[in-house]
Amino acid sequence: MKTPTRYHPLLVTLHWLTVLLMLGAGFLSESGGNSPINIHMMLGSILLMVMITRLIVRFITKQPAQADTGNALFNKLCEWMHYGLYLAAFFILGMGALIANKRNLF
Repeated sequence: MKTPTRYHPLLVTLHWLTVLLMLGAGFLSESGGNSPINIHMMLGSILLMVMITRLIVRFITKQPAQADTGNALFNKLCEWMHYGLYLAAFFILGMGALIANKRNLF
């Protein structure tokens, strides 16, 4: 089977859904506490499910060839940056869950 030239449409959809959910949750958290915490928590919960689904889809679908920068170090940094973004997103979601649990918001 040949390497695809584009990412799987489901992965693209999950990517943009992740962006929208992160922006929505971020906007609600920056509103100075004037927004209902339940909406922020719902967005975070949905985001966690979307991120888990996104990670699964990423590993079960074929990926297009990565762009070659011409520098092996930059290519590796690019790969690790993507893993770091996943890790950061899961870290933020985990911290939000811990804070909600500590405040007995569940």
